[in-house]
Amino acid sequence: MPKPPAYFISKTERNAYGEAGTAGDGAQSGPEYSWILPIIVSTVGAGISLLIYIAGVRRERLELAAYVTVSYPELSWNRNTDTMAARFQIENSGRTPAYDVVVFSEMSVMDDAVEDTESGTLIGVLPFPPYEETRITKTILGPGRQRQKDQLRRMSADETDAYYDHGGKAIYVYGEIQYRDIFKRPRWTTFCFLSNKRIRSRRQNLMAAYREWNQADEESKPPFCKEPAGPAHYGL
Repeated sequence: MPKPPAYFISKTERNAYGEAGTAGDGAQSGPEYSWILPIIVSTVGAGISLLIYIAGVRRERLELAAYVTVSYPELSWNRNTDTMAARFQIENSGRTPAYDVVVFSEMSVMDDAVEDTESGTLIGVLPFPPYEETRITKTILGPGRQRQKDQLRRMSADETDAYYDHGGKAIYVYGEIQYRDIFKRPRWTTFCFLSNKRIRSRRQNLMAAYREWNQADEESKPPFCKEPAGPAHYGL
């Protein structure tokens, strides 16, 4: 009797002909491909280990990197010179030094921000003029170290009257801190504070945060910044 094709051989017929490795439906037998499973398991395990390692490196860098913050400015008014001064501190709250620290800032007197009485947050975006001034340039700020900065502005009689007496005007102090961390990555922090008649009644001379633009290392910068945010800061 002629021998039937291999793909028609059932398990019984296959055993009768003494053949192995061909099932009745034409599929390959398990033993011929059993070596693939350990390779797949090993590859998947190596991939997971690599992801865990990368996450660990990123976490370690975040924990070690410098992080420069800004304190709430305090205003002082000199009636003899019609000058308003805002004094604030910049501080490195990270665990390693911040290099090439540059601080840009500006003070403006503009229309008061609109406040949502229910949430207490400020809404709307004001046309802040670009900052023009820098007083702290290319310095190193060690872990836990602080630097003081005074932002000054001569105020007209109308601005003074609107701010102190009639309301409707607010003082804004805003700017940007640029620096590099120990891993040579560019970092930045933007800040924006304001004071108006309502805030003075609660906080005296201490300014409040304008919630729109107090941020660090975000994908975009406030419109008053002169340089774009650039690439991601936390890559390997």
